[in-house]
Amino acid sequence: MKKITKLALLSLVLLAGCEKEDKTTLDTSAVTLTTQVSSNTLVLQEANASQEALTITYNANLSVNTPVKYQTVFSYGSKSDTKKITSNKVTYTVAELNRIARTLKLPVGQAADVKITSTVLVGEQQVTKGVSENTISINSYQTLLSPSIWGVVGDATPNGWNGPDVSMWNQGGNLVAYTTLKAGKIKFRTNNNWGTNYGGTGGKLVTGGSDIEASVIGATRITINLSALTYKMEAYSWGIIGNGAKGWGDTDDVVMSYNGQLDQWEAKNVVLSNGEIKFRLNNSWGTNYGYVSDGNLKSGGANIPVTAGTYDINFSFDEEAGTGTYELIKK
Repeated sequence: MKKITKLALLSLVLLAGCEKEDKTTLDTSAVTLTTQVSSNTLVLQEANASQEALTITYNANLSVNTPVKYQTVFSYGSKSDTKKITSNKVTYTVAELNRIARTLKLPVGQAADVKITSTVLVGEQQVTKGVSENTISINSYQTLLSPSIWGVVGDATPNGWNGPDVSMWNQGGNLVAYTTLKAGKIKFRTNNNWGTNYGGTGGKLVTGGSDIEASVIGATRITINLSALTYKMEAYSWGIIGNGAKGWGDTDDVVMSYNGQLDQWEAKNVVLSNGEIKFRLNNSWGTNYGYVSDGNLKSGGANIPVTAGTYDINFSFDEEAGTGTYELIKK
């Protein structure tokens, strides 16, 4: 029994020694990488979204037999998008490459040079070795959302009973409109005419029902659910606050407007000074988004540093994830 125990211990010692030797003799200094891209100039069109756009082939030269993966970073200015690849070839469709272009904030409808930097991830520890760089030109597109056939009409809306109606957008199974209401009444109808319309009372929709009294005055989010036949009005506005804008005071928010086609909030020609800003809901701090990294936000994040100038400012967010993005476009 003692002999068996000694042999087992000896085996463990030898195994540990082998493992140690493997780790210490894994020489990755000679690792090199070359990459080929299938095209250097790409004009992306939404009509071809499912078609193949770009293939990257990886050729790594290693002197060791060890697991290999690849990392590719697409970059444009200060923006980047990192992808990890598990094979020696990867293909992106037009839609996938366009999503990368949107992450990088490439200009829409214009050619822009994107740098592609690839490296080898060697071994279980994924040591980064070897660098290969390519530059490609991408002319990308912007996917625009379409409003639903439903709209909000009435003397409480900006355009009165004659329309055009306030557009409603599909959001999470509901139809939503963002507008400024005044004292008066509203109804919901399709295609700017009265063939199909809803009125109602007490939050319940009724086909051809009575005019609905506006329960909110000012910036409002109006939500209807056609399955449950319900409606809701609530005060709702996003603004830019901070000493980089008009100040930190309770009424200093720079008002933003909703762009349904891009599903984002916008403020045009905003004059900023050197300082900081944040985005907040309804002129209060209950819901606000702040800085995580350049262009990226999180709920309750840090103040966003800004420099003096005139900007168009865009803001979008994912309420469930508590994350968002922002864009400062200097004029």
